[in-house]
Order: sequence, then structure tokens, then C-alpha cells
Amino acid sequence: MRPHKLTMMLGILGIIGLVVAYETTTRFQQFTLFWGAGSSQHRVVYTRAEHPELFTISAVSSFVVGLLALGGALYMHFGLRLRRR
Repeated sequence: MRPHKLTMMLGILGIIGLVVAYETTTRFQQFTLFWGAGSSQHRVVYTRAEHPELFTISAVSSFVVGLLALGGALYMHFGLRLRRR
């Protein structure tokens, strides 16, 4: 029997969340935010040196979302025994 599609999706989302948390912690030095449309488009750059709390919050939240998604996938697979035929 194969794992359920929802279990696979949660597992993939969990791994992506953990990878984003790792990359945010080790690699990213700036966030660039764009908003607006047409000629009134705005761009704001947040650097790690000026806003370290933004990077910390982003890494922690990605890590928590990744762990919750992986935990949900494991619970659905082993606890609820959701499987496809």
C-alpha cells in the first residue's frame, strides 16, 4: 500500500519549511519587498544588519510550520493509517 496523497503533500511541505528555515538562517542577507502596480511600484530592501528580528522571526516561523507539517504527515500515516490501495 502507498501513502495517502495528503500525507505526501504534508511531508513535502514540511521539508520545504525546514529548508526555508535553514536557508533563511544561513544564507539570506536581504529581503526585497515589491508592491504596487504600474508606474507607482515601490521596492523596499531589508538587510540582516538593519533588521535582524525580521530574519529571526522568518526562520523560526518556517521551522515551526515545517515541524508541524511533518508531524501531521507522520500522524496521518502511522496514527490514522491513511493509505491508498
